[in-house]
Amino acid sequence: MTEHIDPQHISDFIKWIGIDTYKQYGGSTKDYHKMSTDEKKQLGGIAKIVGEAMTKGIILAKEQPELIKAYIKYLESIQHGYTKQMLEDIFTQYREFLYSKVYADE
Repeated sequence: MTEHIDPQHISDFIKWIGIDTYKQYGGSTKDYHKMSTDEKKQLGGIAKIVGEAMTKGIILAKEQPELIKAYIKYLESIQHGYTKQMLEDIFTQYREFLYSKVYADE
């Protein structure tokens, strides 16, 4: 890949996935400024956990790609098409992230 990717951009996307995961699995769906202090604390914790897990996965994928291939094979053996669907979901999240960045900058 010859294109430069701003490290802050990918960091913001990982946080976005954390927030999306929080909402997807039962966290508050309120706008941030309408959340209680406890809800904000919970959101921050979940986003941090998701971000840490993703970071570990990315590092592992870079350094030990054979482990990643084995895990994908395992996931596919449990539920055919799971990894393809997950990848499509990630791309959808990325498009939503980009869309929100465009309108946040206006």
